Amino acid sequence: MSLPREKRAEILYNILKELSTDNKGFINEISKRFQVSRQTVHHYIKELVKWGDIEKIGNKYQLKLSSFKITHKIKDRFEESFVWSNEILPKITFLNENVRAICQYGFNEMLNNVIDHSESENVEIIVSFNRFVLIFSIIDNGIGIFNKIQKTLNLSSPRESIIELEKGKFTSDPKNHSGEGIFFTSRAFDTFIILSENLEFHSSNSEDLLVLKPINEGKKGTSVLMAIFLESKKTLDSIFKEFTDSENDYSFSKTEVRVDLLRFPNEDLVSRSQAKRLVFGLDKYKKITLSFKNIPLIGQGFADEIFRVFQNEHPDIEIIPTDTNEEVMRMIMHVLRPNNPR
Repeated sequence: MSLPREKRAEILYNILKELSTDNKGFINEISKRFQVSRQTVHHYIKELVKWGDIEKIGNKYQLKLSSFKITHKIKDRFEESFVWSNEILPKITFLNENVRAICQYGFNEMLNNVIDHSESENVEIIVSFNRFVLIFSIIDNGIGIFNKIQKTLNLSSPRESIIELEKGKFTSDPKNHSGEGIFFTSRAFDTFIILSENLEFHSSNSEDLLVLKPINEGKKGTSVLMAIFLESKKTLDSIFKEFTDSENDYSFSKTEVRVDLLRFPNEDLVSRSQAKRLVFGLDKYKKITLSFKNIPLIGQGFADEIFRVFQNEHPDIEIIPTDTNEEVMRMIMHVLRPNNPR
């Protein structure tokens, strides 16, 4: 007996999603998730190959995509909205309205960053797609985003720049830019990756699509890679509301920060100086969610600087720790006890 059309479409969509993330056990997972046989999953994979949506290379499958490329010289003083309206949108008219709005917002924000901040001579735009996914690659040969942030904030290394992108509101030109573009774009797309020289920034929600990598890895400049599944139910409005105060106020007042982005390899988070790097700039927000995922422990000085010192200096800010293990939560509670030795 054939499956209902909606369920069949959902299975095909999930196969594409799992294939692109290199999940080796995806056949079993999809079989259990949709209560179908492994044979049925294999049948759908063969259909996707037949339709040209995926191809087999060696022992692996990968997405098969159509693409087009656009290049511009920055000195020609073009506008990102012109590129979107005249060179991009007419070739991707198949988008649902919510996906089109996300793509327009994200593309314009990222291309504007190249024009205004990259110090690049050229920009290369690659748009790739099939029936399931749309991918933007925006590549420049400029100063490099992590070097730019390091220079602007006088950081000790480009590696420290990564967490500043995570916090949101960073801009090297506060008079003309809000610094919100990367923050919201990274959360609206299903995958968002920035590559610059030997450093990478992945958004917290990224599906790690193998088809995106590597582009310009290790070279001068910056590559921004954005992908969205065409059946995405996300809306820009819902993303904005998640990080704003009220229904009628779009002021950017909430943020989420992955604390592990602060860590260098083989380093624990134990010192006050590390904590000061973490909370730098977070006084701009009313609500801060700190994710301690992948953090096995924190030191007393680190915890005290955030949850007592910074909190006492900013009593109107709500700080919410999440994804904590017992060790981390024990240290947070320890520094919050009254009359505790510091």
